[in-house]
Amino acid sequence: MASRIGKRSNEQLLCWEQVAKTNRLFRVSYGFAPSMHAPKLLPLYALFSVVEEACSRYSDEYVARSKLAWWRQECLGRDPGRNSHPIIRELSRNAQFGPRDQRRMARLLEDAEARLDAAAPATLDELWRRCTIVSQPQLELELSLCGVEEAGCAGIEKGLGVRSGLIQLLRESLRGPDASAFWWLPLELLARHGVSRAEVQSTPGSDSAQALFADILGWDDACGNQPRPVGEDASPRLDSVSHLLVLGTLQSRLLRRLRTGSPEQYPTEVNRTTVGDLFQAWKTARQVNRP
Repeated sequence: MASRIGKRSNEQLLCWEQVAKTNRLFRVSYGFAPSMHAPKLLPLYALFSVVEEACSRYSDEYVARSKLAWWRQECLGRDPGRNSHPIIRELSRNAQFGPRDQRRMARLLEDAEARLDAAAPATLDELWRRCTIVSQPQLELELSLCGVEEAGCAGIEKGLGVRSGLIQLLRESLRGPDASAFWWLPLELLARHGVSRAEVQSTPGSDSAQALFADILGWDDACGNQPRPVGEDASPRLDSVSHLLVLGTLQSRLLRRLRTGSPEQYPTEVNRTTVGDLFQAWKTARQVNRP
């Protein structure tokens, strides 16, 4: 890990600065990525970060849409060159995108724009489907860049997509300027706990807000969807998805910390990593890579 965080290009430094704005868990998971894939993952996650930030940083919807349109042009409108954004230059230097990857990139950007004025899910099941829609293009892009297509993903547990999407929606909401940032809170839960989105935003420490988030964040434990690093039916290419398995371990730990804490602590907690996180990441990577 230390050797990877030594001498870096300006493009790499910019990628790290961008990822740090949204996804601190990547700082840990990256250290356990296979060396052949790490150079691809850094700019890829930097791109995910700028797209995520466009959905939460700007109070003016027109500005957010303009930012996403600009990135659509960078990603899909022309071949990467000297005048491309540094993140795109670093990504194109280390990875090659085929037609299927271009379609995944288009879905990533289309869904980000759709989130700017998305309708609230009515139920928890609708929320889980929405989380999967958020994360699916990202997971597919990472697997493709690591040389793994869907047929070779037996080692990835089913809950990873929901977990990744849920944490991203939460991060976006915590950076949002008003109550509309929590658009994804299911209507049935708001009614059950007698709380509005505005109240969740203004008084996150209330009993009602805490009970609502407990219902949502308890999904990981209630469904038994813990990361499965190794099993008898594991993919023969499990080493290629080791980064996702490590990241899944870190995400599960984060959800457990959030569930047992107050919503007032969420902005700090989503940006915090612990020594325990590092140990569990190492343990997962060791299981994945054992002979």
